[in-house]
Amino acid sequence: MKGNNTMFKKRTDKTIVNNLKIFMSERLSLLMLLIMAFTGIFGFNSTATANVVVGDLGLKQGQWVAISDTVGTIPASDNYLDRMESVLKISPITNFSATSLGSQVLVEAGLTSTECLNRLKLLAGPYNDIKLVTLSVGSSDLFEPEITAIDDIISKANANNGTTLTRAQVFEYLSAGLASITSLPTPQRNALTEIYGNLQSELTDPSFINQMKSASDILVKNMGDIISLLKTQFPNAKILVANLYNPFYSDVFPGLGSDQIDIGSFTNDIIDACNNNIKLGNFTSNNPIEADISKAFKDVTNSDTKLFDDDLIHLSDAGAQLYADTMLTLIAGWNFSTDNIAAPLTRDNTTKIGAIFASVSILSAIYILLNIINRRKKTAHN
Repeated sequence: MKGNNTMFKKRTDKTIVNNLKIFMSERLSLLMLLIMAFTGIFGFNSTATANVVVGDLGLKQGQWVAISDTVGTIPASDNYLDRMESVLKISPITNFSATSLGSQVLVEAGLTSTECLNRLKLLAGPYNDIKLVTLSVGSSDLFEPEITAIDDIISKANANNGTTLTRAQVFEYLSAGLASITSLPTPQRNALTEIYGNLQSELTDPSFINQMKSASDILVKNMGDIISLLKTQFPNAKILVANLYNPFYSDVFPGLGSDQIDIGSFTNDIIDACNNNIKLGNFTSNNPIEADISKAFKDVTNSDTKLFDDDLIHLSDAGAQLYADTMLTLIAGWNFSTDNIAAPLTRDNTTKIGAIFASVSILSAIYILLNIINRRKKTAHN
């Protein structure tokens, strides 16, 4: 009798364990399906970059050529070209050595307008299949003289005072004003005072101003030649030209008293004149089209939005996103072809996919729930 009781107890324990496993398995499945349904309803209602929604433009793989300097390479893994690619669902041609178009790299850090022009001249167009060309060059031409001058001044002051101030630190301290640095250690205070004085002298030096104007003149001339060449090399393409932004547009360094260094206005004057001259000389019809990156950046008034990296020149994630959105906003209204091709994954068709996904998940969840109820009835009956 005792043996029978022991066997009954073992069977009962085994039944309890099995029922517990079934109970946990069913509820885990139910939970997962509900999560899937929630994802189907809410998770598919955005694109890779939800700020701009782009529908079917009729643009196919192999029909977009991108030409860009450093702005198209930083951030390295998610720059503005990457963000455009994720929305358009096609990759740009950036290196002609990988295609039948030639052997020239057209997206490269530090690419100047002169280098860009020389590489375009080597292509053996016309390339009639290209439907879109995006052009972002000029930053290396204009920023190089100014950044080199600023960095040289900072480097010399660090050497003279035994300090290790970075460009970002210098801008932060000087933007607060020389009066705010009195609590700093003497070497840093002396270095910043030296930097301030030399910056003031450099930005008003006629030779430096002439150097900046000369760089601007060369860029304007080159951009005219580049745009003319693009029209010849890619006669069927829409050409989208990004103008130049000013990373220093709001920077003012208060001095001691009434004097100050308005580096923002100084750079604005040069960049605005350059943008206007390029536009006046080349934008006489609806092709090319200007992407006003300069205005888009200046319109950002939220001080918490950091458009530039710690070096104050290259774009941050937010800056790359705004750059891409400005370009995509223009492209979104274009029709490149009447061919019947699959639409990119945008808000409209991802919503349909999400609805189907959610419906299947909900029906599966109901089926499991009914099984749970049915099993409970059978258990109660037994």
